[in-house]
Amino acid sequence: MIFGDNVEDSMGHCRFFLFYGLCGVTAILTQALSEPHSAYPIIGASGAISGILGAYLVLFPRAKVLTLVLLPFFFTTLRLPAMLPLLLWFAVQLISDFGSRGSGASVAFGAHIGGFIAGCCWCPCSSGAMCHCSRGETRALGSRMKSA
Repeated sequence: MIFGDNVEDSMGHCRFFLFYGLCGVTAILTQALSEPHSAYPIIGASGAISGILGAYLVLFPRAKVLTLVLLPFFFTTLRLPAMLPLLLWFAVQLISDFGSRGSGASVAFGAHIGGFIAGCCWCPCSSGAMCHCSRGETRALGSRMKSA
């Protein structure tokens, strides 16, 4: 919830809707190209959601997000810059994708990777320094940013 609503606030509702769809289509194409002979259908929104994560990384890299940190026999929460958990998540997707090649895994890691990169790349085209809200007001990017 923290990622999507902040990205939507920065783009406006219509741009966000188009951005979300574009990330989803890019993710599907990436998955289809990375595993053209897969026996599994490409169903789900995880690639588009990954695009939102990529956009959040571009728009709010230093925003603090509450993160659960798991250590052996201990866990805690820390407020970390969004860049750290998002890049760690992306690295896990890359490693998982390469580790699952040819194994018949049913998780579309290629879609996650493609959606995230699409979000990073399409985000500057979808948002500007000033964004128009549905109520007709204009607000500076990130002025209403929510944190966890």
